[in-house]
Amino acid sequence: MKRSVIISALLSIAPLRFACAQQFTDVAAANGVGILVNSDVFGSGLSTYDFDEDGWDDLTFAVTNDSLVFYRNISGQLLRLPSFVKAPGETKHVLWVDYDNDGDLDISMTTRYGPYRLFQNDGAFHFTDVSTQVGFAEVTEETYGEAWADYDRDGDLDMYVCTYTNVGDESTYARLNHLYRNNGNGTFTDVTLAAGVGDGIKLSFQAVWLDYDHDGWPDLFVINDREYPNSFYRNNGDGTFSDVTAATGTAFTEDEPMSASVADFDNDGDLDIYTTNSGLLDKHGLLITNNGNGTFTDQSVASGVDVRKWTWGAVWADVDNDTWQDLYVAADHIGATIMNNVFYHAQGGAAFTEATSSFIGDTTVRSFGVARADLNNDGSYEIVVQNRTPSPPMLWMNAGGSNHWIKITLHGTVSNRMAIGSWIRVYAGGNRYTQYTLCGENYVGQNSQHHIFGLGQYTIVDSVQVEYLSGHTDTYYQLPIDQPYTLTEGDTYQASITALGSTTFCSGDSVILDAGEHAQYLWNDGSTDRYLTILASGEYSAIVQNAFGVQTTSDTVTVVVMPAPLVGYTTQGPLCAGEATGSIALMNLTGVSIQSVLWNTGAEGVTLAGLIAGTYTYLLSDSNGCTAEGELQLIEPPALFVQATASPVVVGNDGSIDVLVFGGVPPYVITINGSTVVSPITGLADGAYDLVVTDANGCTHEETVIVDGPMGLANVHRMAFRLFPNPVVDRLHFTCSEPLRSVLILDLQGRIILPSSYINDRWLDVRDLDAGHYVIHAITADGAAMRVPFIKL
Repeated sequence: MKRSVIISALLSIAPLRFACAQQFTDVAAANGVGILVNSDVFGSGLSTYDFDEDGWDDLTFAVTNDSLVFYRNISGQLLRLPSFVKAPGETKHVLWVDYDNDGDLDISMTTRYGPYRLFQNDGAFHFTDVSTQVGFAEVTEETYGEAWADYDRDGDLDMYVCTYTNVGDESTYARLNHLYRNNGNGTFTDVTLAAGVGDGIKLSFQAVWLDYDHDGWPDLFVINDREYPNSFYRNNGDGTFSDVTAATGTAFTEDEPMSASVADFDNDGDLDIYTTNSGLLDKHGLLITNNGNGTFTDQSVASGVDVRKWTWGAVWADVDNDTWQDLYVAADHIGATIMNNVFYHAQGGAAFTEATSSFIGDTTVRSFGVARADLNNDGSYEIVVQNRTPSPPMLWMNAGGSNHWIKITLHGTVSNRMAIGSWIRVYAGGNRYTQYTLCGENYVGQNSQHHIFGLGQYTIVDSVQVEYLSGHTDTYYQLPIDQPYTLTEGDTYQASITALGSTTFCSGDSVILDAGEHAQYLWNDGSTDRYLTILASGEYSAIVQNAFGVQTTSDTVTVVVMPAPLVGYTTQGPLCAGEATGSIALMNLTGVSIQSVLWNTGAEGVTLAGLIAGTYTYLLSDSNGCTAEGELQLIEPPALFVQATASPVVVGNDGSIDVLVFGGVPPYVITINGSTVVSPITGLADGAYDLVVTDANGCTHEETVIVDGPMGLANVHRMAFRLFPNPVVDRLHFTCSEPLRSVLILDLQGRIILPSSYINDRWLDVRDLDAGHYVIHAITADGAAMRVPFIKL
């Protein structure tokens, strides 16, 4: 029967007082975690990775000739799940790894005297063995620890697997350690020899990837048992590695290391390594301290962590959240002797004090793998230990304390999704606290991906800096304490668009948008430059990318382009030639109100009246400040020209007036003495007649027409005025029996074309006139007027 117990309920136990002010109680049995692993004398490993990524650390145990054991943590309750994977043989190491970056975690495992295998997760926790498909060698060797990292920084995780054998030589390729490069397409290539990390024929227990020199490239540390020295390979950044074991001082030949546990125990910003040992011949655990100059020094004796027992897994965890990493070490003699595990409480990074008594219960068991987790999400680490039969695993529940903390989980975007190989730095109280993300560590173990930073009594986190393997760095400020955070690569990478001008403007204008300094740009209109010239209304944003490949989307800028005024108008030209009766009225057809109109005459306003014929230009501004300009023509009708020819009375009332009308606007109304008539007007007696001609616009021409009797004066004038030649080319001669005051030449619209004073020679020079019809307008000295048409050739 499956059992699940609320873990948090166990925290009600009153804490005892001891060196580290922490108390641990084994709650494995209370939570139904009672599996027995009948492993060989080298034991097996475990993982506390949150495999469903719900924020609660889960448990995975390697077993022997059975299915792997999985416990899902459901809000503090551990529930054993049906196994996802059958594990025949002596399973040593189980890792959760998203090798294909598809958003779910796959399973990688090693088996002593068996192949190493990879199981792909379909997203619903159905697993398929893809080991052969991806290109892993089908070999049966003593494979032990594995470690994953993106050593070539191409965004996906590569695998290094250790082989524990001293049989054969380097020509026995299968017995080397192996590096598999992830091709990014679901397959791997064995690059062991090309990379130079085969490590010969050695008893390799575990490898761990760490950037020991902080050059941005994960380096490889391999622990080798018995007479074989450890190996340290520096990543050259070109796919190859250089053996820097001697240069770094990390060989420790003739030691028997079983765990490679990495942490910045002294809070100096670089990574240190703890290796366990056999205790034989005074061989003790080593605190391989990074000197910050590319070398390491063993500080185990000086620090008090020189465990002189047969020890296996070790794990760093700041269990009391005082900002200093504490150390838990699992022990078991391969013989009959059973040893107790050991816990060391950090004393400010310079020394450690044994505080094994903090763990209430039996710690004298056969322990191997060990990992840290926060099973009840209270911000303090629990220690989970994998034991060998007849002892089940131990779940050391941390009673917590009063110190503050912050928990950080990373997700990569350009970097591998698990963000393996990232530096996390927390700054508080003027101090820096550092952790580095790993996949495969300790002794065939895997820690939770949720990284707890103890803060002591600091109540403010000044900043959190995450440096991803891509090279991108995110920095967060003033994060509230005592809570978890999930941080994603690129979170703090921002892009803000700057408008180089107003984003509200009139049609015909533009604004330039600046997306800022980045490596690449993609605007939502498809443009790929930093600057974008905007002519139309819309919402504009850009996806930008920095030099490390991290992308973000900018804020959105709204641009409003106001329409230019669309000017409509009504015009009325002068009704009669020469009058000031024209008018203009403007309107904005866009519906936006008109703010002002300035005319070339100096007048202002949307309407003008009392205008003469001519050209009128305007500058119109609407209430949005948009302008339009244009010009309008007012045209007047031609002058009204009337030629009235009176025929004298010969007998009775047979006089007549013939009226010829030009110009104006037809139709015309002719009146004689107030009566409307039609030309010619006949049956007239001699006398004076008031002639009025009115056009359609109401323009009038008035004159008095004399109908003479048989000897009328007007007729004499008419008969006495002669033009010749007619038609004319250059000189127009005229004669008149009466003295003349002036002689004018008019066009048919009545406009004066050529003014002239009377000259004695009685001729006019008309050479400059265009060909056409004209009228001579002669005025006698007594004011009588006569008009005679002529033709200019």
